[in-house]
Amino acid sequence: MLFTLQPRGAESRAMLWLSPVFAALLTLFSGALLFALLGHPPLQTLKVLLIDPVSDLYGLSELLVKALPILLCALGLAVVYRARIWNIGAEGQLLIGALAGSALAVNIIDWDSRLALLLTLGAGVLGGAAWAGLCAWLKTAFNANEILTSIMLNYIALNLLLFAVHGPLKDPDGFNFPESAMFGDASRLPELIDGLRVHAGFWFALLALVAVWVLLQRSFLGFQIKVLGLDRRAAGLVGFRERRLTWLALLISGGLAGLAGVAEVTGPIGQLVPQVSPGYGYAAITVEDVTERADIARATFYSHCRDKDDLFTRLTKDLLDELGARQRPLIAENAVGFTGKPVLELLRHAEQERDLYRIILRGEGDGKPLRMFTESCVRVTAEEFRGRSERNGVEPRINPGLLARAWVGEQTAVLQWWLEIDDPRPPAEEVARMLLDLAVHGRYWASGFDAPA
Repeated sequence: MLFTLQPRGAESRAMLWLSPVFAALLTLFSGALLFALLGHPPLQTLKVLLIDPVSDLYGLSELLVKALPILLCALGLAVVYRARIWNIGAEGQLLIGALAGSALAVNIIDWDSRLALLLTLGAGVLGGAAWAGLCAWLKTAFNANEILTSIMLNYIALNLLLFAVHGPLKDPDGFNFPESAMFGDASRLPELIDGLRVHAGFWFALLALVAVWVLLQRSFLGFQIKVLGLDRRAAGLVGFRERRLTWLALLISGGLAGLAGVAEVTGPIGQLVPQVSPGYGYAAITVEDVTERADIARATFYSHCRDKDDLFTRLTKDLLDELGARQRPLIAENAVGFTGKPVLELLRHAEQERDLYRIILRGEGDGKPLRMFTESCVRVTAEEFRGRSERNGVEPRINPGLLARAWVGEQTAVLQWWLEIDDPRPPAEEVARMLLDLAVHGRYWASGFDAPA
């Protein structure tokens, strides 16, 4: 009997919820089977592996100690990965942050002021940011692939740290062990709970979590970073500076990784040692990727979108029909303020289905709704621009395809901006006028004429 595998017409919403559960159960079953084959009691072994480490306060505190540097690195990676800048160098940036902070801390051991801690933390953040800045410089100045440069810089950072603990930062009273002197009390992060190693870096991680969320979800700068990741050409054509955003995203990522490193040496370790990181930066890559993919609520919304491809097509067509219908006589009559029923219907529907449209325009999941929306708009708009230029017998001032992509990028930017604003939000009529204004001026430019004032 011949079996064939065929893709589903639409994703199963039930499987979006159940597949992580099945994966976890399969992992437990496979682990139990392996332990049984090795002669260990499966249930007892799984209990020792999964439950005992978090069964008391000490275990939970140690879990936090290990999770904090990974979380800080992962938050930084979340910023650069939204821009589709593949920084694999969080490990090296963490090590340089630890090294820079330690280099300062061992020279101010006698200080009693808490300024010592602030300066040490600042040195670590700047060290990590500077190390990431090398990747940004190589990428923007020489178009070097950031994956390769950031990985190679990891090994350079590790060897710099090893050189430091075997040389200039080596404790002269440390019996020749490769480690620095213990930091002064003023340069150490305070413990949150007496007798446990969990430290005040916990508050840094929470602050960084909130700051990154605000940056990516509630700021225009974060919006520019995400647009850069979705379509670099469109971002450039609408005026977003790729070089500046590349530098900014990498500096933020490196700074947070540097903070993770300096928090390790000023927190539970208290000195610089070669084993400052067992691979936190590499683990953060996996954590960031799994976090992005495993958001169940977002996956459910995305499934809702995928079931509505016909809705996307109809809404896109309505929008383009309305924007494409404004011919020169209508524009000449100063009808830029004309809103049009299909545009208003789309925007009012966007108000009702705000989460749905946010997912379309953010390009979440595999980005199919956004690609379908933008590519359809670009194709039809470019054809309209070309046709109008031919009818007027005028050579276009710019490639109609490039112009169409720029206009669609602006149109998408307006919709994204409008949907992200909570209070006060401009009414749909005002946003529709903005969209039509973009359309008529873009059409005039493509046609070789100047739009009316």
